[in-house]
Amino acid sequence: MEYRIIVLDLDGTLTNRHKLITPRTRDALMKAQEAGKIVVLASGRPTAGVEPLAEELELSRFGSYILSYNGGMITNCRTGEIVFSALLPLESNRKIIELSREHRVDILTYQGKEIITNNGECPYAVKESEINHLPCARWRIWLNMWTFRFPNF
Repeated sequence: MEYRIIVLDLDGTLTNRHKLITPRTRDALMKAQEAGKIVVLASGRPTAGVEPLAEELELSRFGSYILSYNGGMITNCRTGEIVFSALLPLESNRKIIELSREHRVDILTYQGKEIITNNGECPYAVKESEINHLPCARWRIWLNMWTFRFPNF
């Protein structure tokens, strides 16, 4: 059986414990792409957190894909087109915010190239920011953005 697509998780699969692609792995994936194989980077990370690895592997040159948000979005690296998206509807945000306040829990989400959290000191948010090389924006900024969309909020 000939494989045409190589799908790789990132942390501990594509990258080593330092979150880096080793030269041996990079060379092997570049040869595979040059031989016509499609590489898909699959992760729970946001798309913006996967893009630096996709750029390092030149996925846009070979027409490969990023599968981000645990499968919630698939992006064609050559065109930038989102070929699949199953993200939560914007209307869900109000309920999520209400539940997080009621149960006094930290939440984390993504907006563009930022991580949005209600607790910038949350260890998970700090680690997520480091791994994805994305800044954390505080909850209040995010609430102000969504207040426009939720006038009764």
